[in-house]
This record gives sequence, C-alpha cells and structure tokens, in this order.
Amino acid sequence: MEKSVPTIGVWDDHDYGFNDANGNFLEKNLSKLLYLNFIGEPKDSLRRRDDSKGIYTSYSFGHLESYKTFRIILLDVRYNKTSYFVDEADMLV
Repeated sequence: MEKSVPTIGVWDDHDYGFNDANGNFLEKNLSKLLYLNFIGEPKDSLRRRDDSKGIYTSYSFGHLESYKTFRIILLDVRYNKTSYFVDEADMLV
C-alpha cells in the first residue's frame, strides 16, 4: 500500500524533540533525518538537504490544465522557532 498511496507529513512538537522544543534544540538535524526516514521521504528530496530550513514543503495533486488541483502546505514551526513564547517567536524563517 505504501507504494500506491503517498505518505506525507510534518512533525508536531513531540516528533521534533522534547515538548515545545525550538530552534535551539541541539539534536534538530538528527530529528529531521529520523523523521524523514520514518515517513519514507525519498532520499533525493529537497527536504533532506543540509541547507534546508526544517522540513516544511508543499504538494500539489491533480491536473493543472483542468484546474482540478489542490495544494497541501506543510509548515514547520519548530526547526527555526526563536523562542518558547509564541508572542515573541519567529517560527517561519
């Protein structure tokens, strides 16, 4: 079934590290690698690049020429989060 149905995902605060972890989490690159391996992200994915800023991405499904498409946008609000306090945090660098 994994071959016929794509699995996409983005982590929540517990997948990334400890609860409500932010961009200062020392193991963020290891967490990124393990998470992308877990969801079966292709080895050549741009999400796996060392210079990428987290695991955010978007996917389009359907046929552009027929205007029957939809887009799923996955935000990563942990990898670059600058603070534990939402009012002061910059999450989408």
